[in-house]
Amino acid sequence: WRVKTLINKLEPLPSPPRCCRAGARDLRPYVLLAMVVASVLGGSITALESVRETIVEANATLCSGVQDFVYSTDAFNMVYTSNSNPNGMSTAQTALYANIQAVRETIFPETVPFFTRRNRTSRRAMAVALEIAPLKEVEKRDSWDIAQSSAGIQAASGLVCNDTVAMRWDMSRFIFESLDAFGESSAADAAASVFQVQTCADLQPMCAGWDLVRAACPETCGCSSPRGAHFLTGPAYGCPEACRTTPQYLARQAALPCTDPTPAELFVDPVWLGWAEQFAGEVQRVFKP
Repeated sequence: WRVKTLINKLEPLPSPPRCCRAGARDLRPYVLLAMVVASVLGGSITALESVRETIVEANATLCSGVQDFVYSTDAFNMVYTSNSNPNGMSTAQTALYANIQAVRETIFPETVPFFTRRNRTSRRAMAVALEIAPLKEVEKRDSWDIAQSSAGIQAASGLVCNDTVAMRWDMSRFIFESLDAFGESSAADAAASVFQVQTCADLQPMCAGWDLVRAACPETCGCSSPRGAHFLTGPAYGCPEACRTTPQYLARQAALPCTDPTPAELFVDPVWLGWAEQFAGEVQRVFKP
């Protein structure tokens, strides 16, 4: 009876009148959803605009103005600049050079191929590992010129003016992988992945035109003789500077007669004729229009 009495006394709770006519759909949820979507889109557009401005600024910094230079600073923060491609290597040559592959192999050692020499098979990387050297020893090589680099190649093998290819897998592999960059792919059977550059004798035809070959093979390329077959045997052309102070070089120099050869003698001297041809080529390269 009490429950029935309570139910009879129930009254509806007061509520605000509906904004819509009876039977019409309530649009307030849709309006709220539209407001939320508009708010999200507005925030996204603002964020994207900020990112776009950053990308535009980065593009202007990295891709506009003069890019063909490198710079460094000294202890006084003086800025020094130099052309980033002083040897005039083309984009195609740069892409074919083996330095990128050498770095990639250092990052991923499992990609280093196996080679067999003297019945021994093992992985042979191209990068010269200065494992016991401090970081500064690695860093300073970035500023070395050709003369310093050629001396460094010899020092890495504990040598002064000796052929290094036969004893250095890293050097022979690097030269082999870079042959295409200098139009010398015929010297290697790349299609069969055969490791062809075994000694400096394999590289002798390239002595005249490749500084790296002269640095790695100074004996084969004539750096250790005052009458070597190649005219450009100075340190700036890859021949280690120490070659001119070795006992062999000094002995050969002392044995030369101290008299000027006659024109008739020069015209039949193969060394002199080779020097003349190389000198003419170098003059043409330096002073080309």
